[in-house]
Amino acid sequence: MNDDFIYSWRVKAVLCAVLLALFVIVDRWIANYADATKEGAVTRVVCVGTVVDIQTGDIVYLRGKPTLIGTITESDMSGDIVLIVNDEEIELTTGNEPGDLLRVIEDQDQALTIRIDTWPKELRQTGHDFRKNVKVVGNRFQGQLDDHIYSIGDKLFLEFALKRPEEIDRAVPELRGYYRNTFLWRLIAVLGLSLILVGGVKGLLTIFATVSSLALLMLVFVPGLLGASAEAGRNGFLIIGFLGFAAGVVWIVQRWRSGRGGIPLSMLGVAAAAVLAGILTEGSVVLIGERPLPLALFVSLVITLVTFTIITGFSAKVISGSLGTVGGLLACGLISWIASKTLWFTGLAVEFGYTDLGAVLWRDETSRFWPFLDFLSAGLIIAALGAMMDVSMSVSSTIYEVKKANPNISVVGAMKAGYNVGKDIMSTMTDTLIFAFIGADLIFIVMPGLDFGDSGRLYPFMRILNEEDVAVEAVHALMGTLGLTLAIPISAFIAGLLTARFVPADEEGETP
Repeated sequence: MNDDFIYSWRVKAVLCAVLLALFVIVDRWIANYADATKEGAVTRVVCVGTVVDIQTGDIVYLRGKPTLIGTITESDMSGDIVLIVNDEEIELTTGNEPGDLLRVIEDQDQALTIRIDTWPKELRQTGHDFRKNVKVVGNRFQGQLDDHIYSIGDKLFLEFALKRPEEIDRAVPELRGYYRNTFLWRLIAVLGLSLILVGGVKGLLTIFATVSSLALLMLVFVPGLLGASAEAGRNGFLIIGFLGFAAGVVWIVQRWRSGRGGIPLSMLGVAAAAVLAGILTEGSVVLIGERPLPLALFVSLVITLVTFTIITGFSAKVISGSLGTVGGLLACGLISWIASKTLWFTGLAVEFGYTDLGAVLWRDETSRFWPFLDFLSAGLIIAALGAMMDVSMSVSSTIYEVKKANPNISVVGAMKAGYNVGKDIMSTMTDTLIFAFIGADLIFIVMPGLDFGDSGRLYPFMRILNEEDVAVEAVHALMGTLGLTLAIPISAFIAGLLTARFVPADEEGETP
């Protein structure tokens, strides 16, 4: 493809229109998200609601009537109460009258009236559609960091526990916080459109490479970690087979446009190559099994090959860049293993919001014997993958272009050119890695300077650095930096050897 086509504004406009239509479709699905799962005799429904009113006081749930918000002035041992609502005194009983009490929640800082916006499709199909119904939920401030002060118009996650799908009147939803997914998806849409506007077809290839890499990570790496090797292998076969076939079709179209023959035979070869690549991927994943470190290295290699091939096409620089990436990751894997043993990491210093997720996982009998330490080491490799790919491809591409511009340059000269570029990249990439990890955990850098009144400075820097989660981040940064410094000479050496016989094609597509 020539640059006029890749960066044409017409092509960009068409791609943006198609991408925008896709984003709008997915956005509608995310905005209408709801789910229902069975837990024994209980159906758990997760849905989205909007705050339409906020009051303060006592909440009284009634059987067969709307929920009341007011002030309880009297109550007795039998549970009967007197409630004042809008200066009107209402007597309520726990007996069998239509207005009997179901539940009372007192002294709520916020009594939120929430309109249900979404409801699971499978329940709607049975005639139980509760969209636009309103429920009152209490929100009491506990003086904790996770207290939320909600406002009218806020979108919230709600969870119902229903014994029967139609018994929503008896169910009081639990608040699960703000619904953030819609904004996150729209931010992804802005990123995708920006890539297209700047890069045209190259931007589209970048999106495709990223989606493919995420698919390999989520559908191959994660199931493999959790013990589902067969599932991970099948997913790897399907993903690689599809990518290989798609790449082959593109090559055949280019061949057809250039007037070359042999299309049916080429299609057969492409299909065979795609199936073979899928079988090799599936076999490798199944053979590796549940070993996190080898699985992380293998998936990283596949992601690297897929990304480089999609973006640049298959060439010598793809091979050298991939091998350089793997070389750097092997160093990272060794360092992470040594650090995990030497620093006595547990892999359980993990938080989810304000929840000590590591402690929760450890107490759970089903996950207590998971190899958390191996998960940590594998995660360190995946975290360093992007930096390794960046520097390895930069060095390989430099040598490739130098050899293309000067076919008579020696192998050593080409290696030196790539190595010199790698040294320049090394300083900026080092800053990139270290500052990225510092920025992600800036609070740990600030805490040593915080003065807690009479208690003074409770968290000196050496104490903060000694905590496992901070030490893990430090190993992240240092390991990634060391890995990319090793990836530079590896990539330069392999790229120099592979491009030693490279002779550029002339404008007619024939080698001189």
